Amino acid sequence: MFAQVRIRIVAIPITAVMLCLAGGFWRRINQVQAQQLSIRHYDVSDGLAHSHVSAMHQDAMGYLWLATWEGLSRFDGYRFRNYTQREGLADPIINDIAEDRQGRLWVATNGAGVARLIDDREAMQATGSNSRQKFIGFHINDSVRANRVNALVFDAANNLWCATDGGLFRGVADQSGNYKFQLVVPYEGETSMVAFADHLGRLWFGIENDLIEIAGEQVVKYASADEVGRHPIRSITEDKHGKLMVANELEIFEFLEPLESAGRGRWRKWPLTFKTDQGINTMLSDSAGALWIGTWDGLIKYRDGRQTLYTSAQGVSDNNIASLTEDREGNLWIGTIGGGVCKLSSEFIVSFTRTEGLPNQDVRKVIEDRQGHIYASIENGGLVRIYDGSIASPTNANGPLAIDISLDWQLCAPLQSSEHAEISCVRVIYEQFRQSINQGFWQQQRAFFEDYQAVDCSNQRIRALD
Repeated sequence: MFAQVRIRIVAIPITAVMLCLAGGFWRRINQVQAQQLSIRHYDVSDGLAHSHVSAMHQDAMGYLWLATWEGLSRFDGYRFRNYTQREGLADPIINDIAEDRQGRLWVATNGAGVARLIDDREAMQATGSNSRQKFIGFHINDSVRANRVNALVFDAANNLWCATDGGLFRGVADQSGNYKFQLVVPYEGETSMVAFADHLGRLWFGIENDLIEIAGEQVVKYASADEVGRHPIRSITEDKHGKLMVANELEIFEFLEPLESAGRGRWRKWPLTFKTDQGINTMLSDSAGALWIGTWDGLIKYRDGRQTLYTSAQGVSDNNIASLTEDREGNLWIGTIGGGVCKLSSEFIVSFTRTEGLPNQDVRKVIEDRQGHIYASIENGGLVRIYDGSIASPTNANGPLAIDISLDWQLCAPLQSSEHAEISCVRVIYEQFRQSINQGFWQQQRAFFEDYQAVDCSNQRIRALD
């Protein structure tokens, strides 16, 4: 007897390699342990200037700029163009990138102050020829420490703020475009620093254990007594709702706005846990609401109270993550200390291989049941279920369901639930031999498949089992 039933069948003819889940499939997997990611890796061999990527920025034109230890790299989606000392960069090590209100790109160097990238027309006006010189440099002052610039940001008035080994400076441009820098917060030392402008126009700087807030002429300093400064400040970000978050080396805090405009805010610690060798380098709140944390030992994704670790075992090129940014297409870019940069697509793919428990990597078909569970048929490996980030064989009342099949077979989505088994409907159909073999198979598995229906996937009809 045949019945007309609407059913969802997903058939993926994978001849070998691995099982990959994306989009809706992935969102239904509540993973406990991270699986293999499909990541595009770019390094020196692809044209990147250096494998250490300190900072990244996508400009108003859509180009992705990468700060490296051998100059500035621009990626247009296909290839890299590099700007180094040959193009007039006074120091090859770049610590940060910022864009001013005119859309011009600025870099913080590790010994020559700051530099502005100029386009070809500006270069010709400056030199009278099509010169290779692409930068105009600005020293902070005559101090060696002050010209080691670790972070920079522009305020609403287009003033340039520089966090340096010699303190925090504000640069104001004159009519001719020259900058004069004034010391705002004294400091002497050598440490990584961060700078951030929030949606309210306030500026935030992390200088060692001090978190400095600048709102107009008001300067507020948060230190160890405010908890957020118990360890060196490493990163500052804002989520899509405008919530400000600050990471020190071992903790992440949310800023609680003061009750009065001139008052001090408070800090609430987030319930994340880090290993002792997993200090924080950077973090980013993406457009989908996930918080990404780059550490000394892997990339952490935190969302809905769950944190997941991605390392080189899942495809990240280097476990020491230095910088993170999200492009306009929602792709996550991961800058590393020594492994170049990785691109994780917004519709990212999670791969399950032998490492994650597949019997082998010859996956024939994949389906999703009505409860959102994923099942896959494996050549010479039978049936596997993917749930909660792990791979297991489906079971019935007698234990694991033993299916060992060497030929191609099909799966169907369930038509009704079962109190005897974890899945409602699975039928094996031999494309070439089903007439002679199906009867014997169903007799062997009758206890499991009793009272269930199956799909003849060759003609999409529903057939009740006799």
